[in-house]
Amino acid sequence: MDNKKIKILRKAKQIFTSSNPLIIENGSIVFDDKIIWIGKDSDLPSEYLKLASKIIDVSGKVILPGFVDPHTHLVFYGDRIVEFELRLRGFDYLKIREMGGGILKTVKDTKNATKEKIKKYVKKFIKKFIEYGTTTIEAKSGYGLDLENEIKILEITNELNDKPITIVPTFLVHDFIDDREKYVNEVIKNLEIIKQRNLAKFVDVFCEKGVFEIEQTRKILDKAKKLGFLLKLHTDEFYNIGGV
Repeated sequence: MDNKKIKILRKAKQIFTSSNPLIIENGSIVFDDKIIWIGKDSDLPSEYLKLASKIIDVSGKVILPGFVDPHTHLVFYGDRIVEFELRLRGFDYLKIREMGGGILKTVKDTKNATKEKIKKYVKKFIKKFIEYGTTTIEAKSGYGLDLENEIKILEITNELNDKPITIVPTFLVHDFIDDREKYVNEVIKNLEIIKQRNLAKFVDVFCEKGVFEIEQTRKILDKAKKLGFLLKLHTDEFYNIGGV
């Protein structure tokens, strides 16, 4: 416990703990990098008041755990505003994708943007996450498709992790270039490179009609599991193909 880092939030109207007791009325929290003590302000040990480098009166405020967003596509560039009109005209996502829109539009925009341009673009979203109380987000790649650009996205994700928010990188395999089976084999080889460079914690595959079939998905995830990645899955979003 580093006395110089100890801070106290005092006299909150309510503290939501997500454990027992669920709600603490007129509560206080003592913390440094982690919570040291939590409870009613009337029970606050006096030694913490002596040790604290900062005491903040939060009377009338509610304190609750930070939000965790387990599914984001954080790192990308560009927009797909034109697709709103297509949706209103009755085009579904898969039809828009066939026309070169959807994911493919974002892939093109992201590939053409520099790392610094993308980072500047993404930082405004991170700022909003923080403002709304989110403290941890999962961030998927996937808008690169080829190894060079997937690594670019994962590198940006890791470089953005210096912000006051925890970003957990996921390597997302969600589309293919030309030959699907050949692409699956390339992805499997790329998994080893991504693991060696410690660029991602999870691997996620889009198992869906017209994208990756069940056996192709299993092949990728089996390799990812052997390499020590944690696993995620996009499946059965548009059709019930038995992915779950």
